[in-house]
Amino acid sequence: MTKELNRTEELNRWQKRYERRNREGRSRMLDEFCEQYGYERKYAIKLLGNELPAASGKERSGPPCEYQPLLEVVERIWSAAEQLCGKRLAPALGIWLPHYEVHYGKLLPSQKKLLGQVSAATLDQNLPGIPDATANLATLEKIDRAVLHQISLSANFNHPSGFFAQWESAWYRQSSASLPGDDFWQHDVYLGYRFPRRYAELRFGLLNLFDTDYRLNPLNLHSDLPRNRTFTTSLRLNF
Repeated sequence: MTKELNRTEELNRWQKRYERRNREGRSRMLDEFCEQYGYERKYAIKLLGNELPAASGKERSGPPCEYQPLLEVVERIWSAAEQLCGKRLAPALGIWLPHYEVHYGKLLPSQKKLLGQVSAATLDQNLPGIPDATANLATLEKIDRAVLHQISLSANFNHPSGFFAQWESAWYRQSSASLPGDDFWQHDVYLGYRFPRRYAELRFGLLNLFDTDYRLNPLNLHSDLPRNRTFTTSLRLNF
């Protein structure tokens, strides 16, 4: 569970340590601070450097400390997803997370855990700027669309003895007006043996033969392709 700095003396202790450190020491201290309390690094720098504005005594209008580390992450995903409403954005966060990490870097484990607990109600109540389910319908009608082209090729060889081989190739090309897509091939090869009367089939496969990674944005539904060279084996029994 993310810890909260709810004691002034504890924060003062961190700030004094931070003030005495050199540049390298501050960097290591920030890593420790963000990992322990779940803060986003830029916010932690301001917090430890005592650069945040003083409290005015008024009721806080921003997100509570628990969700502060997610504010920048959610806003970037929300912007890339064409400003979805909270009801649609909550289940989409996990889908967009790999795409976010490619462009902005890996999240801390504490941030990923907290992101997995975010609901539509959490977004609407605690993260400002995320509209409700009805206020953003006009934007949803104008949502950006991506086009995914796909070509599949295959070749099969079957020997009377029962041995067989198969080659599959697939080409993907994604284009979008505002988000990056990708253009790549993936090749799979299979070898196997079919027992007499096809009572059983033993198959070995090598997926993504040339170890090709890809960067498809989640605007299009597509099968979960292997990102690395993957070996598979299967045994099928027929009764």
